[in-house]
Amino acid sequence: MSHHSDQEGKEGLGSIRDQWMRLPPDVQAIVDERMLEYYEDTNEMRMDRDKPGGSKFESAEDGGVDSIFQVIERMGYDEFVRRVMDREDDRERLIEAGAPESAFLPAERTEDTPEGLPEALYFMVEGIRGELGIVQLAELDPDTVVVVERAKGRSNPDEPETYAAASITTFRETLEELPETDFATVIVGREPGKDNQLWTIHPGAPIRPALRDFVWSQGLKGPEELAEGEAAQAIITTVARLLEAGMATHDYIKISVGDADEYTANHDTTILE
Repeated sequence: MSHHSDQEGKEGLGSIRDQWMRLPPDVQAIVDERMLEYYEDTNEMRMDRDKPGGSKFESAEDGGVDSIFQVIERMGYDEFVRRVMDREDDRERLIEAGAPESAFLPAERTEDTPEGLPEALYFMVEGIRGELGIVQLAELDPDTVVVVERAKGRSNPDEPETYAAASITTFRETLEELPETDFATVIVGREPGKDNQLWTIHPGAPIRPALRDFVWSQGLKGPEELAEGEAAQAIITTVARLLEAGMATHDYIKISVGDADEYTANHDTTILE
């Protein structure tokens, strides 16, 4: 694998704005110019293999892409626009690939659609390799170490406007050890009465990792509850303990590159055997 030539390939594409300028006008209308900063952040998260967290695309040289916009190119610009206009997507295939039905917003509003609920389309683009930042508990040994923390919000579920459930992460030493995928998902949404808009592009199916609290994690403080200089809090435990506490083998948790002890070195850590 030649990371040097990978980097040259990515730099040859220019900035996200440069790439956007080269898109056909009918594609530009969906890839909203006002969201270019967000697309740039998304592109960095998906393409920068040294940036921790999240699912990553392989480089084009290794069977992936060098930019999230190349996923749309691979789909075919005309096909992309046609399917958006026809409200036709791949949600059934994505459900077969493991995404829960609850992951999908309706493609079109009906009389029964709750007021204010957006519409969205989900496209599966095959033949694009990447690694996933999520893993199913069924894939992990019961002794696998996990870190439970409240990554955002506050800990009081009686205050739903600020409450955030705890997140759960396990670790691998290298990106190459993360679960692999050979397709990408493109999501195009629109708010009621608004135009279609590219929402995101990522490797694999639209599956969210579980966020939840357990009896033993309820006291974890969120970032907004920490005093100045107070260390973030985390619980180190195992997959077996998660399953004992009520999680199911079909649930997904986050998987990241690194080491649990190193990650929590500056945390106020509790070890739960």
